[in-house]
Amino acid sequence: MHREPDITAPTWVPLQKADERLFRYLGDFTQFTLNQLLTRGRVPVLSVRRDVVGALPDRVEGLLANASSIDVVSHNNWILAHYRFASEQDAQKVLGPQSCFTWGAPASGGLIVNLDFDQVQLCWATLIGELRRVGRIPADEAALRKLGLWPDSWGPIGSGAADEPPRSAEAQRGTLRPAPSPEIHKAIAAAYDEAEAAGKKPPNILEIVEPVQVRLTSAGYHASGRQIRELAGDRQHDDRRWKPGQTKAM
Repeated sequence: MHREPDITAPTWVPLQKADERLFRYLGDFTQFTLNQLLTRGRVPVLSVRRDVVGALPDRVEGLLANASSIDVVSHNNWILAHYRFASEQDAQKVLGPQSCFTWGAPASGGLIVNLDFDQVQLCWATLIGELRRVGRIPADEAALRKLGLWPDSWGPIGSGAADEPPRSAEAQRGTLRPAPSPEIHKAIAAAYDEAEAAGKKPPNILEIVEPVQVRLTSAGYHASGRQIRELAGDRQHDDRRWKPGQTKAM
């Protein structure tokens, strides 16, 4: 029987529900996949910030992209994000003046902030699009419907703007600022940190461009691939890349 697309289908899905749906296919890799994907800043995330007094649900994917790492606690619809800043001024730039954050224990080379995000909801359409893009789930729409990852009552995948990777508010206004070198170096280091935390081979000079540009865009900046490659070749990042012919961490 033919069913008309449900145009009232909810765009936002609670984190717990998203985890339950993905677990049917990803199994024990579900939390790892969500941790990795949400730090890229491409999936819209709606949440209440505990560091903001009287906060209402707001978009926080940009903040998650700037985190050193995150821990998804799906059964509580909660995310714990870990940040490391060089100074309180750097923290204010990322967290905003409304943040009432509390410093954690001092760390070598910086300051640590742990932020809680409550009542987390994800944009399901974009999440599925990103999982398809990185090859974590089948690209075939019929297979996704069979797995219950795309309800039969919904229209075709890719039929709406919700499937497109989100841009920051500044990007939507066409006012992204040129990224200063310190911000690019910070994004490069974060990309290497992400690969290391995931136990993956660190990106080379060419592979580093995309994850760095995603982080910069989330922070309201832009930089060319050439500029990123040049800075990624700086001596301060030499020990983050594998040597030619290396197949595992030394």
